[in-house]
Amino acid sequence: MREDERRRRRRKHHSKPVKKDLKHSLHNIKLKAIDIWKENKFECISVGVLIVAAAVALPFIVSSVKKTSPAPTATTADVNLEDYGSLFADDKGSDKNGNTKTSSNGIRVKVDEETGEEIEDPTVLAEKKGTKSGYLDNCVFIGDSRTVAMVSYGVISDEDVLAKVGISHTAVKNYTFTQNSGKQYTVKSFLQAKSEPVIYIALGVNGMKGAKEEDYEKAFKDLVEYIMELGPDRKIVLMAIWPVDDNGTYKGSVKNEWIDKYNDFLLALAEYEGIYYLDINNILKDKNGSIKKEYDGGDGLHYSATAYNVIIDYIISHPVPDVSDDGDYVVHYVKPRGEYKDMIKKGDPIVTPQASVHEHKYYTSEVKREATCTDPGLRVMACEGCDSTYEEEIPALGHDYENGKCKRCGAKQEGYSCDHDWKFDHTVAATYDSGGYDVYKCSKCSATEERNQTSALTRPTDPPKETPTEAPAEQPASNESNNQSEQTNQQESSGEQQNSGEGGGSGESGGSGESGGSGESGGTSNESSESGGSNSSTPESGGSEPSGGSE
Repeated sequence: MREDERRRRRRKHHSKPVKKDLKHSLHNIKLKAIDIWKENKFECISVGVLIVAAAVALPFIVSSVKKTSPAPTATTADVNLEDYGSLFADDKGSDKNGNTKTSSNGIRVKVDEETGEEIEDPTVLAEKKGTKSGYLDNCVFIGDSRTVAMVSYGVISDEDVLAKVGISHTAVKNYTFTQNSGKQYTVKSFLQAKSEPVIYIALGVNGMKGAKEEDYEKAFKDLVEYIMELGPDRKIVLMAIWPVDDNGTYKGSVKNEWIDKYNDFLLALAEYEGIYYLDINNILKDKNGSIKKEYDGGDGLHYSATAYNVIIDYIISHPVPDVSDDGDYVVHYVKPRGEYKDMIKKGDPIVTPQASVHEHKYYTSEVKREATCTDPGLRVMACEGCDSTYEEEIPALGHDYENGKCKRCGAKQEGYSCDHDWKFDHTVAATYDSGGYDVYKCSKCSATEERNQTSALTRPTDPPKETPTEAPAEQPASNESNNQSEQTNQQESSGEQQNSGEGGGSGESGGSGESGGSGESGGTSNESSESGGSNSSTPESGGSEPSGGSE
């Protein structure tokens, strides 16, 4: 925490300057005394003798009173910040010896850092008679099992408290608390959700045994500064650790001697940080410094309903300055559950007289996210009788399997083996590209299988297309005799040779060239010319074999 923040908080406590200049008043008193002496010498001598006698007897009287007086509680005059080494090394609130000073009415006196004047600094909360219970509407509490019991007895509302049975101040910062309503918070999320201006810290009774003083104190200081950072404009109150019975159930874990020592530390810490301290122990202790019997809850550590009535009244009657107390505080009571039920002493009343009870009855007002088979949902719960709301997770539904398949999302059940009951479902017709088949479906698990496969369809064959015959190319002049010979052969050939020359299926034509389905024309053949021009027609072409020809 920065030093300027501490100074700002300290200045919030400042009140009117203490008057120091009494010179004029003393002079008037002196003159008056001289006049009285002159008029009443004998009486003055008698009074002087009595004063001397009282002075002689006074030490004996004080010694006798000390022997019968209860153990002293921590007060502002007892705090010496030097006792804590470097923990409060930069403090500016004490005198040169590190001792705090008090005014005549017991309120702490400080030196203002800006004016240099002595000012009253009420770090220890003073009584303010007539404060109404509406003050509690502006307060939240962070504590341990003793604070849990305040909720269980109906002294304060469940929604205004962050507490856990057995928790130590060393574990509070990162712990997730669960209220009776089921809401869960860390310190950070709780203070973000709550806007009340006053934060009471009621911790410290757990974790004393075996702890090193410097570790215990440093952890408390770190927690306080963490809360101050979360709520820089809020008013923080350190509550004194309540007394115990040294011979009670927890006698090995906590002692009043340790409590007194650490309460001195908490007072010094409050002074150092510029926050408040509630010295409630002066109403809870008996003459021996132990818990009063009428307040003992039975184990010497926890308190009874009677005690919590007294405690809540003390908190209300010693308020943080400048905080409203308008209205009446209404306890929104939620029945304790689990270990919190043990905080109520059998036979004790549940609710304090000044608080009226409202028990929440929650219903689902909105579903922000539906739950699925595998993922949780989210809903808003609202109270029927007040404005209290909170968000609650809807558990994942889980799969609802039937015959190996989830009825909600269709997921298959791992490792499921179905005794299939196959039923015909439909037919897939064959195509030119793939075969056809019948589809059978299991009536139990919706599995499918293919049956009665058929081959793909055969594509139809197209009829052969007629290839047009190309006109014969002109022959060079040197082949003129061959042309004449071909013409003679054509004339001698019969009509069958003519048909064969135009094109047969695949046979040879009557010309010198080969024609047919291959598309080759019956043009002039050099081989034919060389062989004497005899052009033969095969039987496949239907032609005859003419004779003759020119060489």
